[in-house]
Amino acid sequence: MLTQADRLFLLLLRIAMRGEQPDPTPFLGLKESVWRRIRHLARAHAVSGFVGDTILKLPKEALPPRQLYLKIFTEVEMTKEGNRRLLAGLKDLMTKLEEVELPFVLLKGLGLSQYYPKPELRAGGDLDLLYYSETDYLWANVFLMQEGYHLHVESEARRGHTAFSYRSTLVENHARAVFFDLKRHNAYFEQLVQAAIREGRLERVSLGEGVEVDTLPAELNALYIFIHIFFHWLHWGVGFRQYCDWLLYLEAHRPELDNGRFTEMAQQLDILYPMQLFAQAAIRHLGAAPELFPFPLLEEDDPHSEDVLRDVLRGGNFGFGQRPEPASNVWVSNWRKLTFKARRSHRLYAITPHHASRIIWGSVLGHVMLHLRPRGW
Repeated sequence: MLTQADRLFLLLLRIAMRGEQPDPTPFLGLKESVWRRIRHLARAHAVSGFVGDTILKLPKEALPPRQLYLKIFTEVEMTKEGNRRLLAGLKDLMTKLEEVELPFVLLKGLGLSQYYPKPELRAGGDLDLLYYSETDYLWANVFLMQEGYHLHVESEARRGHTAFSYRSTLVENHARAVFFDLKRHNAYFEQLVQAAIREGRLERVSLGEGVEVDTLPAELNALYIFIHIFFHWLHWGVGFRQYCDWLLYLEAHRPELDNGRFTEMAQQLDILYPMQLFAQAAIRHLGAAPELFPFPLLEEDDPHSEDVLRDVLRGGNFGFGQRPEPASNVWVSNWRKLTFKARRSHRLYAITPHHASRIIWGSVLGHVMLHLRPRGW
């Protein structure tokens, strides 16, 4: 059962995605506690600037109390400044990589901001760079360290994925785009990516300030954005920033997407049913048009779609709202993570048996690789 704050938060997201002026009626006379919950949800889902800008459009009589108003205003401005810094970081990094002839594909993140009504209001995160080959990826790792980028202390240990930090910029180097727990899924998607690179089908996107980057072609990118959602939702949870990324990208590129081809790719990766659930929840709660989705929709209401929606609401950005509390003892922390993954695997098995059955294995393998990683790499 959604609370009043939940419903109003989803309404604000819907209005923000459309770039519309909000109707003040639902917000008149709201209790401060409801406003605080709405702001909490916006922050938890990394959409405080995106939703906050819509709140600030309300007439005076519908605005939140002054203290909350000022906090929301500050969050909107901080989102804009964060994007300016991230774009500057990308520009600097591109100059360095061009000098040593290391081409890359920018994945998700900043590259999706252009599909927002106001690109500067998409909360920035890190810069995900996919290199054309594993040789380029390994050389890029060495090169960034030589240039003063530091290996991020919380870098994931998955093969082909290394994170670096430089000043306020976090850079994640990728040898491959996806990290499914089943090798055949990784191999299938990698073939699609390499074919796009080889055939010159990458999409050039302008991010402003003279910055242009290569991204995945529309059909592949629309699929990849959902894969990113699915991966985080499967293991920990996912927030509405990623959800909005997918919906806004689909809206911008829908004419380019072939239903048959898109459905086939989703089936090959065993993610069609979860995708249909996310679509049904978006239609019901975020005002998405049924024709937005380039795959067959579920013919009847599926209770799992409500489960998905509630899980996204509860989990927040990358599931941090529901992850187990860390303990001072690393083994206690690992045990808490393992039990969380076990419960999640059991709960999600009915939705995605191929993937849910591998959650624990992928988690254990990742921790083993982290402990085996050579010091300093």
